[in-house]
Amino acid sequence: MVFEHDLPEAAVERYSRQIIVPGIRVEGQKCLGNSGVLVVGCGGLGCPAIMYLVSCGIGRLGLVDFDKVEIHNLQRQVMYTEADVSQYKVAAALSFARRANSSIEIVGYNEFLSEENVERIISPYDVILDCTDSIHTRYLLSDYCKVLSKNLICGSVLRWEGQLYKLTPSGPCYRCLFPEMKERTLTCEDAGVVGPICGVIGSLQALEAIRVITGDTRSKMVIYSGIGSDLVDSQLRGPKPDCSVCSKKLIHKSLSFPARRCVPTSSTEIDPDVATVDWKDILGNLESCLLIDIRSPIQYEMFRIKGSINIPLESLLENTGKIEAVGKKVGVVCKKGISSKKGVLILKANGVDAFSVNGGIDGLKSYLRKTEKYISE
Repeated sequence: MVFEHDLPEAAVERYSRQIIVPGIRVEGQKCLGNSGVLVVGCGGLGCPAIMYLVSCGIGRLGLVDFDKVEIHNLQRQVMYTEADVSQYKVAAALSFARRANSSIEIVGYNEFLSEENVERIISPYDVILDCTDSIHTRYLLSDYCKVLSKNLICGSVLRWEGQLYKLTPSGPCYRCLFPEMKERTLTCEDAGVVGPICGVIGSLQALEAIRVITGDTRSKMVIYSGIGSDLVDSQLRGPKPDCSVCSKKLIHKSLSFPARRCVPTSSTEIDPDVATVDWKDILGNLESCLLIDIRSPIQYEMFRIKGSINIPLESLLENTGKIEAVGKKVGVVCKKGISSKKGVLILKANGVDAFSVNGGIDGLKSYLRKTEKYISE
């Protein structure tokens, strides 16, 4: 042989523009090829992260999600097309990734991430990317990554802004930064997000995965604003001495979060005794009901039930005295039929008898499609 290669010839040809970069070189490309990255959440952040990780030559890529592609995802989840709608995201992502790079190992996990399976799923990987929209998932991954000495790169986006936390085994965990988990935080579903913000933060997550694999083990925080195109990069201090997870490397169940599974809370878990009614039993008698829509004003403005009134959940308690049903039955509507149960409990505690509408607005849209009925404008 005339030539000698420290990398396979196909890898040299494919990744040559990356290999010549200082900080990567041949040794760095070897490290990438021998490493595994797990992307938890194949949505707005996961899509750009997956696209760049597949392209850079990561040896093993894992993809975790339990959801299906919906039409509203396409605004920011750029890996999917209209043809992918109704497919499981993991299946669509696997199809894309394998077409993009057939030389790497790609594994899909079409399941909920929970305390029961998190250790099994993350153990084979060196770097974990939290690309979910769930604060519960973030604490779960942080705890287990610290105990198992995994690198965790968390991303979050909202409206015009995004954040990234790179948490290495020698640095702080997420509980060091935020010991107490907020019971409720704004999500993209509540407040929205501009698509390119997902692209920026998801790409930065992929970049930090490459950097940590090639030797940059500093823990850091990045904040990006799409309004002024400002990016702030701050190094994080070490673990807090009194952090129970960092100091003892133990996950205490008492420290765990309220929702043990990192999935939308089931409506029956809130209160199994809350009365519920299906849309098919309401639509024919809308005039006999007072429907209270507890979504945000902008969500209500985009799509609403004729004759309903909008009182956001956070304002419901202070407005219970203003609800005048005048002999009508009171129904509470949200997006998916989950938060509406909380609304019913608030009303019942203040003397207003009410029921939750199963499936929420999403359930109504699904019902109308199946029955080919439409709401008049």
